[in-house]
Formats: sequence, structure tokens, C-alpha cells
Amino acid sequence: MKDENKTKIELIKELKLLREELKKGTFKEITEHKQAEQAIQVSENRFRELFNHISNGLAIYEAKDDGKDFIIKDFNRAGESIDKVKKEDIIGKSILKVSPSVKDFGLFKVFQEVYKTGKPQRHPISIYQDQRISGWRENHVYKLSSGEIMVVYEDITERKQAEEAVKKSQQEFISLFHSNPEALVYLDENSNILNVNLRFIELFGYTLKEIKGRNIDDGFIHPSDKIEEGKQLSIKGIEGYHNYETVRKKKDGTLLPVSISVTPLVIDGQHKGEIGIYIDISERMSRR
Repeated sequence: MKDENKTKIELIKELKLLREELKKGTFKEITEHKQAEQAIQVSENRFRELFNHISNGLAIYEAKDDGKDFIIKDFNRAGESIDKVKKEDIIGKSILKVSPSVKDFGLFKVFQEVYKTGKPQRHPISIYQDQRISGWRENHVYKLSSGEIMVVYEDITERKQAEEAVKKSQQEFISLFHSNPEALVYLDENSNILNVNLRFIELFGYTLKEIKGRNIDDGFIHPSDKIEEGKQLSIKGIEGYHNYETVRKKKDGTLLPVSISVTPLVIDGQHKGEIGIYIDISERMSRR
């Protein structure tokens, strides 16, 4: 269908325009009664196709008692799926009965404001919950020339859950990073320091502010004082894993023998940096 190539915003605008034209019941450019009937039928069919096949939930409400309540006049298939209802079970019913938490959710107030002012509003992304459903919703509310309210909404629960999972994963990473008993350094793809943990600061004497952005090899390594440097390895399927022993220079100039393990961070197949683990081996070296 040609309309499928249009953007979501264009489809919403067209739905609104078609609904308003149908409510007017006339087209200025059509004078013949039969032509008018045919044009209205074509527009009605077109509107119904868009209404039912758009991926967003769509609902149309009629205000009662000057906006004290809103009655459900139409509901599309996506809305049925999102709200877990059947259209025939809710048409003609009050939104307050079908969605009893709509006031606490804040959307009912938006209905009233849009009905009174005629200005479209976006209800911010929020979680809706009642005895029937629970999920994150994003709503856009419009007023039609007929006086009805049209609501375009989307269930973004999966997206929010994914965002929360990423956020939780990041928090866990940060917690593990900073609480690790070994010295850790987080490097970007060019081996520049992005972050270090407390043990790294204790071991080398630098603050994060002093070394952030600095290349890990800048002033830390003394090639002439290497103890043993291993070749690039592949351990447990991790390409680019490094493990070797060398000597690093501390802030006060003293040399510290360390064992270093460097693991690459690969996200979506792209190298995004590395995590370096530094272990003080001075005691072991002193026994040689």
C-alpha cells in the first residue's frame, strides 16, 4: 500500500485530516450528490485502512459533561493489542471505567486540556498500571474539528526494559570495577585512560584527574626494565587478550614489577576499548 511508505507523523496527520473531512460530510470540490457519496466512501475506506493498520494505538473519544468524562468512540487493532481489550467490549464506555488509573497516570488531565484549548499535547513517557495491564506508554493527544479527542499512543515497555537492563549492567560494571581488589584501568580504543579504580590509584600514586586522557604507555613503562613480555594470546575465544610481566613507573619515580592482563572490549563487533588488570609481583620477584 502506498501509504506504508509514509512516515508515522505523516500518517497521523492524514488520519486527523480524513477524520475531520468525514465529520464535515462534504467536500467543496464535489457538487454532484453521487460523486460526494462515492468520495466519502473512498475516504472512509482509506481512513479505516490507515486507522487499523498503523502500528501505534489509536483511540477516539467523545467528551461528556464538558470534559468531565470521555466516551470511547473508536479503537484500532494496535490499541486492542497494547491494552489487551476487544474493541466491541469497550466502545461506548467511559475511559474512567475501561482504564481506571487514567487519572493517576496524568493522561485524563491532558484530555481535558486539549479538549478545552484545542492545542495538541504530548503526555511524557510514563508507566501505566491497573488490574488489567502494566507498561510504559507515550501518548500524543489531538482535538478534531468535530470536538472529539484523538489519541495516538505507543507501548514502549520493551524499549524501557532494554534501557533499564543496560543501565543496570553499567551500574554493576562500575561497582565491580571500583570494588575490585586488583588495580584496574579502563582504556579507550587508542589505549588512552578513561578511568581507574581505587587500587590503581593506591598502587601508582596518581589521581584519576592527573592521568585521565593520558596514554597508558606515556611515562608508565620502561622497556629496558622489562622482565618478561608474552606474545598476543587468544584465551577462551577472546581475541587480542594480552598477559605479560613488566615494570611500570610510579608517580614518585620508583619502579614496580607487575603482571598485566589486558582484555579487549568488543561491542557489536567493534573494538571499543580495553580493561587492564595490574597485579603487584614485587614480593615474588624479590624471592628470585
